[in-house]
This record gives sequence, structure tokens and C-alpha cells, in this order.
Amino acid sequence: LNDYEQRLLQEQVSGELEEMELQMYYDENKEFFILEEPIIKGVFLKVPLTAPDLKEMKTHYKDNSEQAREQLEKCAFRNAVIYEYFYDQWMPVSELEGKTIVNLAELSKEFATNRDIEASDEEYCYLLHVDEYMLKGEVKPYDLARYEIIDLLSNTRKVDFMRKVKVDLYNQYLETGRIKTL
Repeated sequence: LNDYEQRLLQEQVSGELEEMELQMYYDENKEFFILEEPIIKGVFLKVPLTAPDLKEMKTHYKDNSEQAREQLEKCAFRNAVIYEYFYDQWMPVSELEGKTIVNLAELSKEFATNRDIEASDEEYCYLLHVDEYMLKGEVKPYDLARYEIIDLLSNTRKVDFMRKVKVDLYNQYLETGRIKTL
């Protein structure tokens, strides 16, 4: 029965969700899409203190221009232990926590005034430029909530479809006399 249900669902409910439908659901239900931790867009580097291009990287990591990014990339590939460029996607600060000596969750409250963070220990220099940020408790941006909405609406469609199939089968059996109610 379960295999039959799965095949039926694939055949009948596998349609794509419209972008407008996703956006409308997001707009009407923003209270369900609250950030549980700060998120950022930007660039992060972990560079040995002995790296010959460290000074140049300290100059370029703060600049999001194409030319600066290209220079930073060249230097990072030659010198950096970690180079993460995420100007185009949101990253939870927890994903960077184990890669730096800085407590980013605490620092996130200061992103409004300090977007460039430099720290070092005995071996490495840690560079973080925050281009955009959102704090814990704020509404998730649509592009981050989109996949949750797709899962939610797809599952709702599947449940509604299976419920309708079961009700239709029950009613059909009632009409044909295969099931009798007491």
C-alpha cells in the first residue's frame, strides 16, 4: 500500500510550485520564519601570519569591487588556509565559529558599526568582512525561507491529496455497498 501511495503521489502531486505562490505564502506567514541565530553575507579568511601577501589581503578583503575580489582571490589561493566568499548567500555565524578565535555571535550585535573584523593568535590572522547581516529574532529573508516553504507546501499538497483519495474511496465503497455503516 505504501509503494502504491508513493507512486500515486509522484504521478499526481509532483508538480512544481509557482514562485508567486511561494512568495505569497512567505508574505502572509513571516511570523513563522524567524532567525534562530545571526546570519551574514561577506568574506572570511584564515591566513598564516607568515603569509607574504597578508598585508595585501588586509587591504582587499574589505572591498567588494570586482578588481579587489580578483586580487583577494589570487592572494587567498596562494596563502590562505581558509577562504570563504559568501557575498551571494546567507551564512549562519555558527558555521564560522569553529574557524576563528572571535565569538561572532557576540560580535553580531556590533555589525551595524563594525563590519570589518581582524583578529590574530600565535599562528593565524582572521579576517571577516560583513557586507550584510541579520540578527537573531529577525524575519528570515525570503531566499533563505524559500526551501522551507517548498517543503511545507509540497507536504501539505501530498497530505491533502491522500486525504481526498481516501475519502473518495470510502464514499465509492459506501455507494457500491462494499462497506456498511452501523
